[in-house]
Amino acid sequence: MVVGATSGIGRALAGRAVALGAQVVAAGRRPERVEELRGSGVAAAVAVDVADPADCRALAESVGSVLGAAEAVINCAGAGALSTLAGLSAGDWSGVLDTNLIGANHVVTALLPVLAPGAVVGAVSSDSAGCPPYALGAYAASKAALETVWAGWRVEAPQFRFCTFALGPTFPTDFGRDFQSEDLDDASPHWNRAGFAWDRMTDTDQVAGLLADTVASLLRHPGLSVEHMLIRSPAARTGAAGA
Repeated sequence: MVVGATSGIGRALAGRAVALGAQVVAAGRRPERVEELRGSGVAAAVAVDVADPADCRALAESVGSVLGAAEAVINCAGAGALSTLAGLSAGDWSGVLDTNLIGANHVVTALLPVLAPGAVVGAVSSDSAGCPPYALGAYAASKAALETVWAGWRVEAPQFRFCTFALGPTFPTDFGRDFQSEDLDDASPHWNRAGFAWDRMTDTDQVAGLLADTVASLLRHPGLSVEHMLIRSPAARTGAAGA
């Protein structure tokens, strides 16, 4: 199943998994986008707000009824706030952490009863984790914390394979859809000085293809796990502007 399947990498990943012959439960926050997924070949499309534990439990019920047990779950849901740390409001912090960190944990907790033995439980992280770009400190912090939480799940639930996929800047996605133009104008010179390769971002469809192929390979090799994978353009530089 794919969480965050209504846009960007999640949508491309769901499509790639369907093309590979998988039964896919696709989940997303925006009901109108979820409706668009129906008839696209997915086994089920479910509206879910990962920040709501009740929504996550309902999602798990849908997964159980459609798949019986999920062999792979990839969480692509994400949120970002473009602001200096001093300029972040409490609401900014909540919006980022509720989706990227707390919500991701809600999803895993709810799905534990419907995961197949050895299931791959992946989460999309960022190359900005531990290396925050200008004005993306909250986002980078949430992804660093997400990777730590996934490490905790490996300790507490070793019967499953918890993987993080850290992505470099990728296009097209909805990552910056809510960024204000004045904030982008402020941040862009800093990103340029850090060597951000605007014309050489990784392609969303290629990233989705690599993720799907990696998960498929892991399912063929139940004795192996990929705990962390860094995926970015050969032109990427440390300090680029996040996934």
